[in-house]
Amino acid sequence: MTNDKGLLTSDAWRDLGMMYYRQERWEDALEAIEQAIRLAPTQAETHYCLGLVWEKMGYLAAAVSCYREALRLAPDDIDIYNSLGDALAAWGRNEEAEEVWRSGLAVQPNYRSYLHLGNELMRRLMFDEAIGCYQTALQLKPRHPDIIENLALAFAAKGDNLTASLYFGYAAYRRHNYAEAINYYTTFQCQIAPDADPDADFYIALADCYQHLEQWETALGIYHQGIEHHPHDLSLRMALIIALEDVGDTKAAIMATQSSMQRLPNRVELQIYHQKLLPIIYEQESDIEFFRQRFQGQLEQIIDTTNLADSNQRKSAIYALNYSSNFYLAYQGKNDLKLQQMYGQFVTQVMAANYPQWAQTLPMSPVRGKIRIGYVSSCMYAHTVGMVFWGWLQNANRQDFEIYCYYVGEREDWMTELYRLKCDKFYHITGGVVAASEQIIADRLHILVFLEMGISGRITQLAGLRLAPVQCATWGHPVTTGLPNIDYFISADLMEPENGYLHYSEKLITLPNIGIYYQKPMLPQSGKTRSDFGWPENLVLYLCSQSLFKYLPQHDIVLINIIKNVKKGRLIFLGHQQKKVTELFRARLERAWAREGLDFDAYCTILPRLSKSDYWQINCLSDVFLDSFDFSGFLTTLESTAVGLPVVTRPGEFMRGRQSWGILQRLGITETAAQDESEYLKIAVRLGNDRDWRENLRQRLQIGVSDTIDPTHLYADRQGLAALEDFFRDVVGKGGGRCG
Repeated sequence: MTNDKGLLTSDAWRDLGMMYYRQERWEDALEAIEQAIRLAPTQAETHYCLGLVWEKMGYLAAAVSCYREALRLAPDDIDIYNSLGDALAAWGRNEEAEEVWRSGLAVQPNYRSYLHLGNELMRRLMFDEAIGCYQTALQLKPRHPDIIENLALAFAAKGDNLTASLYFGYAAYRRHNYAEAINYYTTFQCQIAPDADPDADFYIALADCYQHLEQWETALGIYHQGIEHHPHDLSLRMALIIALEDVGDTKAAIMATQSSMQRLPNRVELQIYHQKLLPIIYEQESDIEFFRQRFQGQLEQIIDTTNLADSNQRKSAIYALNYSSNFYLAYQGKNDLKLQQMYGQFVTQVMAANYPQWAQTLPMSPVRGKIRIGYVSSCMYAHTVGMVFWGWLQNANRQDFEIYCYYVGEREDWMTELYRLKCDKFYHITGGVVAASEQIIADRLHILVFLEMGISGRITQLAGLRLAPVQCATWGHPVTTGLPNIDYFISADLMEPENGYLHYSEKLITLPNIGIYYQKPMLPQSGKTRSDFGWPENLVLYLCSQSLFKYLPQHDIVLINIIKNVKKGRLIFLGHQQKKVTELFRARLERAWAREGLDFDAYCTILPRLSKSDYWQINCLSDVFLDSFDFSGFLTTLESTAVGLPVVTRPGEFMRGRQSWGILQRLGITETAAQDESEYLKIAVRLGNDRDWRENLRQRLQIGVSDTIDPTHLYADRQGLAALEDFFRDVVGKGGGRCG
């Protein structure tokens, strides 16, 4: 029997092998994974990984053998069924492949098996049967472009070119090929009967295509055309409202919501969305208080008037929660505890009314073997949340903990695959709150951790239920959840003020230092100069790389005064993904600079969305990093310090305004942290004018983040994870609840 040390060593070899696999170093991958198997021959995951390598190398017989062994060791693992079926099909053993896919479906209905089974039926010219498989796959995995395209091919093969055009359009749309999608949609429209009318989904997709191509007026026209044909369709009206909100036209979004409420007066979805509409960019400081009062007043009205005993209102309310979150509330710079608690209580009541079976306190299960920890998120991809908290899984103590991941987002990329490979069970659940809740309950977790709250409505819904004896939130969105069913808020010691516990409805848990394990980024080779961006070498570049909605109007004057006092100073902003939002921000700053008798364009640049490579180049070429007030940077600050860029920050009242401060404390370089805005201005001006001080700070930062000096100082710090796991052990040992 392999001892525990052997198991750990085996895991390390397998992880190394998969790193080589992702780098396409096949021979090295084989050697590492085979060593893992020698150390622990009964690990199904390791045999599966070896099969992946053999398949990539083209040795299908060897891959099939590995997959069969993995399946023998883990007969309920659906990924193994699918990979085995794929390898058999590629080997030409189609009947065996079909048998494997059908066996997988008997274990668990899944879209991949239906998709591949449909492909096999297409090969046999059984088009109607294939269409049935694809349609079932699409129910399990809505909006998946491969399924949609294969469905289009099946309709084309049986001669239904009209339906094929529609599905080809949807496939192109889901792949973000918007011009191609428009061509297919246009073909479809030209072919349908004059008295026929496309459904609401068609109008939503077509309008969204034009919106992504920055043809906003055309997009608006299509939304209104769709509403004219489908005046009672809620999804179409919501799509228009959300589109208006996304481009920052809050007033138009409010008007569209009010118009829809007149047409559909009993839809709670519209009432709740109307209440939560907040500007992305504020024009003036007084607008913040106006919209905050509006938010609170309408929330109170919704709470008072929503009748959860009425089945229609009860169902409408739960749909409403999925449409949006309170994301932009946290960017007003205020104490959100009261508002979050009001909303959190309402969410909990809505969820309990719809799912009473998941509203009761759960007893702590006895620990037989390992403690079961679940992580749920809508951001398990190359998103800030996914990247920041990945280290908790990457370095988890697998002797003591069994890790489950529940990904309820849509996008998949290399980061998603890392989460999939590093946990014991990974579920990508797109079927809604019921499917996710049933799976989480079935796994009988000891602790459930929400990596973020306030970004996705689906996450808010799940957090309104009681799915594990202990439920925690983290600072993926650093503000209290206000939800009664969230027991703990996991934060970081260096980023919380002394009275931080007063800002949370949950019991606050602070991990040492900055709380996470984050590898030092791989720095790019210098490939561009300032001239590539049109900047002279003698400029002092201040990088303002936060999301534009973090910059509130009352702080514009600070940025203006920095430039007034620094000869050759220039501010560099990064544009919003929606150009219209960037235009709103630019317009506000142009007015602010004009009031001071200055030309905005003479002193500021707003860059369009950058590739990751160009983003790194901008960090390397800049002189000073100017942190935003009230809601500071975190990942951006980690990245700027990695290249030695001095950071000016002013620690705020709440944790979300103290993240950069925590990083600087960990580095021991705190002289660029200001007590107030006046000191912030002085520090930023001195950094611009005192090149020697600037270079001294740059050198100290480069030493501070150097792996050769102290690899646990800022990056790859295991202290936070160790404390997190101690907390898990302690709370499970005490039987759950809010201990202490």
